[in-house]
Amino acid sequence: MREAIEEVACRRILRRKVSKFTQWDKSMEEIWAGLKEVTGTVMYKQRDRSMICWRKPVSGKYKLNFDGAAQGNPGEAGFGAIVRNCQGKCVAAAHGYICTATNNKAELIRLRRGLILCRDKDFSNVDIEGDSQLVINAISKGQIANWKLKQWIPGIQNLINLLLDYAIAHNYRKGNRAADWLANEGVQA
Repeated sequence: MREAIEEVACRRILRRKVSKFTQWDKSMEEIWAGLKEVTGTVMYKQRDRSMICWRKPVSGKYKLNFDGAAQGNPGEAGFGAIVRNCQGKCVAAAHGYICTATNNKAELIRLRRGLILCRDKDFSNVDIEGDSQLVINAISKGQIANWKLKQWIPGIQNLINLLLDYAIAHNYRKGNRAADWLANEGVQA
């Protein structure tokens, strides 16, 4: 069921994005081959001419992508989390309704739910990626100004400490499309 959701999400993304790839220096064949793998989306970033994409984790690791959607700030919110193996195949996914929350609180809740998913599936070597720079900085550097959000950090760090090997990184929204799609589904759940 979850693999089917991921497949549908990637097909929708492909239909919307394929026409924009004609701007690339690479051939359409190379781009299409990369997109067909269902490993995420690739998008051209005009500003600095770099690629924004989802990359497979190294062999023996999993990658957790988390994201969410809020209809307003604060507003109705949902979460989405997807875990893929080193071949880019979806091995676990979750989405759901959170409640009324600010976008930053919802991002922290989304990360926590994704880590719980990894813990429940016994994934101990995990790369963590999200498109919220605030959350990435809060977890990796301990930088968070909002006192209401600080209460979430210790619980998330406890879940991260259960992992044997992990890395936390920021990815742009376009490289996090599968988790974003799941989050939008979560708002409607």
